[in-house]
Amino acid sequence: KTQAVSNNTPTNITLSETLSNSLWLIIAEAVDDAGNRANSSALFLKIDSVIPQIQFVAPTEANATSFARNWIFANVTITEANFQNVTFKLYNSTGELNVTTYTDGRREINWTGLLNTNVQYWYNVSTFDQASNFNQTETRYITLTQDNPPKWFNATVNDSNPLPLGTV
Repeated sequence: KTQAVSNNTPTNITLSETLSNSLWLIIAEAVDDAGNRANSSALFLKIDSVIPQIQFVAPTEANATSFARNWIFANVTITEANFQNVTFKLYNSTGELNVTTYTDGRREINWTGLLNTNVQYWYNVSTFDQASNFNQTETRYITLTQDNPPKWFNATVNDSNPLPLGTV
């Protein structure tokens, strides 16, 4: 874009077109009345309006599950060219228990030593890119118990006398 200005007059130039997601090079050139030219230093402008993609992946447990253990493992995949960070959050009925943020390649966390007396926990994971675009997973719920969840069975003594459905 070209715009004429008077000597020693600060000037703002506004682009009328929308810049697409890309890396843009901006160089200003000044020409005086005698025809002398000077260029500014190169300025790089990176446009990023793409929202990062994040989702739980195996071996993260399905939502609304119950296990006899004292730990929760979460694993995510993130699709983002300009990754900045990923934050794992864990809650229970008392509030926020843990917030862990990574800026490196880690995409998993194992919360250990948790209470397992029929305690319900919920967790989610969020990510930011370098342009402050944000996204997060759904919130998942898990109950930790000391006892194994019931095993359902349907046993038969013979084909004509099925036993009732029950728990062990």
